[in-house]
Amino acid sequence: MNDTMRDELLADVAVMVEAATDGVITESSARAMPGTFADEGMSSLAFLRLIDAIEIKFGIELGLDDRGLDPYDSVEHIVDQLVHIGAVV
Repeated sequence: MNDTMRDELLADVAVMVEAATDGVITESSARAMPGTFADEGMSSLAFLRLIDAIEIKFGIELGLDDRGLDPYDSVEHIVDQLVHIGAVV
């Protein structure tokens, strides 16, 4: 995946974060945040809405394993996981 495609994917996920949190975390802050969604005030319900939106958009199922939520705790980590599982090309 080239840098342009990754940037577009980062932007798409950041938009989904803003929608899932009803604007609590804006698109720009989601992309720039140094910590995790929890650090930025994302509720557990908003997190579930985000995961659901990602699963629907990419036609995948993001299962939780022994790593817990860590692979999905920021926009960067979600993009890394999407690329890793081949959900995007």
